[in-house]
Amino acid sequence: MHIGFFTGFISKFLGVPVSTMKDDEEYFLRFESENCLLPGIQQEFTAEAMKLFFHSIHKPCFYELRSILEINVLIFPYDGEIVLVGPYVEKEWDEKNASAVLAQQGVPITQLMQYQYYYSAYRICMHSTVMRICIAAIHAASPGAELYEHQPISPLKKKTAANEVKELLSFESISARYATENEFLMHVKAGRPEEALEVYERLSHNRNSYIFSHHDIRYAIAANSSLRTLLRKTAEEAGVSPSVLDYLSGMYAQKSLSFQTRDQMQKENLSTEMIYGYTKAVNEVLRENYSRPIRKAADYIKMNLGSSLLLTEIAKVAGLAPNYLSHAFKTDTGFTVTQYIAKKRCEIAAELLLSTELAVNDISVYVGYDDSNYFTKVFKNHYDLTPTKFRQKR
Repeated sequence: MHIGFFTGFISKFLGVPVSTMKDDEEYFLRFESENCLLPGIQQEFTAEAMKLFFHSIHKPCFYELRSILEINVLIFPYDGEIVLVGPYVEKEWDEKNASAVLAQQGVPITQLMQYQYYYSAYRICMHSTVMRICIAAIHAASPGAELYEHQPISPLKKKTAANEVKELLSFESISARYATENEFLMHVKAGRPEEALEVYERLSHNRNSYIFSHHDIRYAIAANSSLRTLLRKTAEEAGVSPSVLDYLSGMYAQKSLSFQTRDQMQKENLSTEMIYGYTKAVNEVLRENYSRPIRKAADYIKMNLGSSLLLTEIAKVAGLAPNYLSHAFKTDTGFTVTQYIAKKRCEIAAELLLSTELAVNDISVYVGYDDSNYFTKVFKNHYDLTPTKFRQKR
């Protein structure tokens, strides 16, 4: 079995990062930078220790590294490579337990938030499950493989000074991040996609890598879901209709769940696409500048273009008397209700004429006209061309 498929198999089942270690100084330094909060009491996670582990592993054995800060890693040889599973944690964050851990190591309570920020970035997975899946993967890939021993590596205990703690966040950085998030949402609510994207890029670059482990697609999906919820609620406050919000939310949720890796999600720029989608929906609402009842009426019309739209039904949705709706609708949109319905139907018909080879009769029925001759008359009145000539000319 190819080593990439082997590590991918384990990672998919466990939901934790699995990689092959490299005999490269940069690799060891990067591991320490990303995963070692307190070098003084997490000596097994330092670049020097990881390099030593790498060069001392020869026999079939699972080496279990358990940090004093309760972050775990499993290392074992397979097919000429050294496989590293994790880091991961075995239980949810417990503030009382965490306080006791820090106190035992002489670390003051002022560093508790740093510890929580660091700990929460890792996926919860029982060590017994990790071992079981790794053993199953080895036996599936190499049925005749030697039995692996199990070697726990006890944490190297050493007191650490408070100033040795890596600062992952501060009161100022938290306040700044929330201020930037509010600036981002302000641009979304104002319908300014370019400005919203610029602030979001700044927000993403300033966000520490410990938030949402960059190895785990599940954390990426959770982050995407949080962003989608923020965008949806902000767009709703700006007046975007529930039907449009449901359409956008369903589409982006489906897309986020279609990715297998975080890299795929980032390559497709799903976050950028979502920001554009919701912000442009807000922009359309602001540009049209309809009153709330007329916005409801217009949204109802768009949702039911293929149906027989009666003025009484539209007025009921808008909460207005039919006569008053007719007057207010013309004042806000510049069109009568009938003209607006025809305009929206013709716009959709025009898109289908240009992007498909559907027959004019089929398009006519799709947009709500059972009589294709009447549809042709309405379309020509709107575009000065019959549907057939419109398709030929464009």
